[in-house]
Order: sequence, then structure tokens, then C-alpha cells
Amino acid sequence: MNGPRLKCLAALFIAIFAGCESKTVAPLELQPKSLNVVVESSLESISVGGPVTLTITVKNNTGETIDFNKGSSSCWFAARIRPEGSDQFVSFSRRCTADSITRTLDPGKNHSETVFWRGNTRVGDEVVNVPPGVYEIWGVALDSVSPSIMIKVSN
Repeated sequence: MNGPRLKCLAALFIAIFAGCESKTVAPLELQPKSLNVVVESSLESISVGGPVTLTITVKNNTGETIDFNKGSSSCWFAARIRPEGSDQFVSFSRRCTADSITRTLDPGKNHSETVFWRGNTRVGDEVVNVPPGVYEIWGVALDSVSPSIMIKVSN
């Protein structure tokens, strides 16, 4: 590339990026860890096959917009369970829309999601029922987790 072309490209690059306004969205790995996550349950005890209604609410306590990356507009959050000492994702009965939007949560705003749990978990690609027992469940949003709740699962 000759000198004048390189200078033109450099000037164009500077002009483009100098005039851009960007929304303040911190990259995922740099985001503050101050999301307030709460999980609530409609019942304290269920039979395998339930269901129990879980509501996961997240409040952005940061001073910045939090980017949840692209995904379904109806499925933002997850829940974790610890059967037999290993963390696993709860398997929800829910349908996620396939709209693939950019999901953000502005400072001071809340977002809630209601899901139904039937006493099962996801192990790899398989959904399995948990054995009878008392389980600790956490709501999860990005790298923030809720205080746990306890749900008893019986036959």
C-alpha cells in the first residue's frame, strides 16, 4: 500500500471512530458484580413432576447498563441446583422465543422471569428427575447468584 492510500485510510478510520457515540455497555468480563438476584418459590414442597413456580428477579444496582448479550427476549435467567454435591442447571418447563434480541438492563431497573420446575435437572443433554430430598436452588444472572431457597421433593 502506498503512502497517500495509507494516510487516507488512517484519516477515514479516525473520522469514523471520532464521530461515533456509543451506549455505555460494559463487556461481560468487565461488568461489575452487583446485580441483585432473588429467587422465590410458590411452594416449599413438591412431588416429582411438580410443578412449582419459581420467579427470578434481577435488579441492576450498578451505574451502567448491563449487557446480557443476544438471546431470547423471554428467557434471560437460569437456576442452579446442587444434587449429590454437584452444581447443575435446573431444567425448566418453558418456551423461549426465537427472536434473538440484544438484552440489556439499565441502572436501577428490574427484570423478572417466571418459570416452572418439575423436580428435574439437566445433565448434559439429558433431563433427569432428582431423587427425593431437600434441594437448595439459586437464581443465576450472568455471574451473580441469589441467596438460596430450599424445596423438598418427594415421590
